[in-house]
Amino acid sequence: MQNIKYGSRRHAFDDRCEIDHAKDAIYTKRMPSPFFETPLQSLLVWHKVDTVVITGGSTSGCIRAAAVDSLSRGYRTIVPIETCAGKDERALIAQSLDTLERASGIRPRGWHSIARSQSWNTVQLLKEAGVKYCCDWSNDEMP
Repeated sequence: MQNIKYGSRRHAFDDRCEIDHAKDAIYTKRMPSPFFETPLQSLLVWHKVDTVVITGGSTSGCIRAAAVDSLSRGYRTIVPIETCAGKDERALIAQSLDTLERASGIRPRGWHSIARSQSWNTVQLLKEAGVKYCCDWSNDEMP
């Protein structure tokens, strides 16, 4: 976070985002989690939000911190893999399982991610990580 300077390209929104400054709440965070020293929690409570979708550029840093804080506050937490900048699928799976275990106290035995976000290696990597079943494939419900 220390190397991201205000006003720099890394601090700017992606050009593909449609920002309405009159309606969208925009907070500048100073630490990896958006819950740290921002009014985010108050805003979510005020609007009775129960689900948080997390995206970002640092899967092992900011996304992980946000997911831990979101889960700790009881939100249904979704991290679409296509919106993360993690480059190593094996590390992403391990981090996801570790985060869920820390938050719930139970090591996940199954895996379900957003539709069509698997690589050809996902099932093998899940097996190596000790996951017993995967519900990601489009024909899971087929006999």
